[in-house]
Amino acid sequence: MDTKTAPTSTPGADLPSPPTRTRKKAARAPGERSLVASPTTWFVWAGVAAFFILLIGILVSVVVDSFESSGSTPGGRSSSPRPGTQVPGKRST
Repeated sequence: MDTKTAPTSTPGADLPSPPTRTRKKAARAPGERSLVASPTTWFVWAGVAAFFILLIGILVSVVVDSFESSGSTPGGRSSSPRPGTQVPGKRST
């Protein structure tokens, strides 16, 4: 096969060759995302964190309340009413 080059009198032969693209090396590994997030993402994560913090607080209070042993019955309520409350059907003396 014989390759032929364009003669210099051909129009467009004086144009410079297009710049070669050099492939830049990625700063991150493929699939790794940037740490920058939109404000709504931060609000959603703050809501999720608040939900779990409150849920853990409720669960801890239930567990702590289950260990309370001063005057409690198996139902979890104390056998005597709190001071200042009136039991229905009984007259205070």
